[in-house]
Amino acid sequence: MILILLNRFISDDWEAYNTFTANHTAHLANQTQVISNLETVVPKLAAIYQNKDQTRKAQEEAVDALRMEYPVEVAAAKFILELLGAHDKQGPGPRGGPRGGPIGGPHHGGHGHGRHGFY
Repeated sequence: MILILLNRFISDDWEAYNTFTANHTAHLANQTQVISNLETVVPKLAAIYQNKDQTRKAQEEAVDALRMEYPVEVAAAKFILELLGAHDKQGPGPRGGPRGGPIGGPHHGGHGHGRHGFY
């Protein structure tokens, strides 16, 4: 009886290990694919944002279309570009607009606090 229980316990652990290994391998393959796709996505994003003939809405639509094909890659590229400070220089909207903020933002040039002044 003890051997049967021990065998079942080992079998369950072995199955869990195999499932974990398969999931881990699939996750690594997915990461590799995302990193590989960044080589395609980053130049496309740059071209979209550098095209000054497009309206802001047209740029957003182009990014959304790219996001449909590469959802994780677009998010990762935008996150990385944000960390590097290579975000769209126009920012989220005009300063001095409805919120009445000063031109140049609340820190007028910043004090080393990042883009938003809180990190």
